[in-house]
Amino acid sequence: MISQSFRPVLFHGIGVTTLLLAILLLTGCGGASSTSAAEAGFHNYLAAVKTKRMSNIETYVSGWQHNKLLGTGAIRKIKMYVASLPQQITVTEVKIKNESQAIVYVQGKHLDSGVIIKGQFHMIFEGNIWKVNKEQWDQSD
Repeated sequence: MISQSFRPVLFHGIGVTTLLLAILLLTGCGGASSTSAAEAGFHNYLAAVKTKRMSNIETYVSGWQHNKLLGTGAIRKIKMYVASLPQQITVTEVKIKNESQAIVYVQGKHLDSGVIIKGQFHMIFEGNIWKVNKEQWDQSD
């Protein structure tokens, strides 16, 4: 039985479940459709690539990006790819297209030349994790 002193909070205020649900929705937590989950997938991919180990990278790539980095000559491709990446990469925006597709927009800076480039990483939600499906870099800005 609910005590008299607790009853008004439970029935007249915001219920605990409703409050937790509101917090989750406002912070973007939980599920494949959250921007934070897609961004975390991108950061996991970047960390895996920097290890230069195929077994790590394989987890976070799919489709076009898988074909670009893995397969024949993979070790050489991965080393060249890592060397070509900007040393500083910052996520500027994440757009969720639907429950299984997102785009992570980044800005990269090559520290040796100071060149700043913008990139897009097309993510797909596959096997219960976000993976990089394709990337594009644009130096025209």
